[in-house]
Amino acid sequence: MNQKFNIALKLSFAVYLILTAVTAIFKLDHLPLGNELLIATVFSAIIFISLAIYEVTQSSRFSKNEKFMWTISFIFFSGIAGAVYLMLGRKRLTYKNW
Repeated sequence: MNQKFNIALKLSFAVYLILTAVTAIFKLDHLPLGNELLIATVFSAIIFISLAIYEVTQSSRFSKNEKFMWTISFIFFSGIAGAVYLMLGRKRLTYKNW
């Protein structure tokens, strides 16, 4: 993957995490704009999940089972799976002699 895609993936995950935390605070305190932040959080999650699944499915280094595992993980556990993937899983995509 190219450098712009790498930056977009990391940035979308960071925005998703920040919006999740801010939305939680707004919703718990019943502050105004909580619903709007929730919508923005959902859209940022969709963007991150889409980019991550695209990267995994286009990889030739992951087996079919690993691709399936990452796809299901991103859909159901996007926050945790995203953190694990960005810290550990992406190294397998970049290192040639893994």
